[in-house]
Amino acid sequence: VRSDRDKFVIFLDVKHFSPEDLTVKVQDDFVEIHGKHNERQ
Repeated sequence: VRSDRDKFVIFLDVKHFSPEDLTVKVQDDFVEIHGKHNERQ
């Protein structure tokens, strides 16, 4: 996590997720990041 006076940046390793597997929401003062994927065979 990096932060300045007016912004912050979070780096997450999501190499096992496709863009469709991830959701990002802002609720009140929080950022929620959810990832879900099925096991691949």
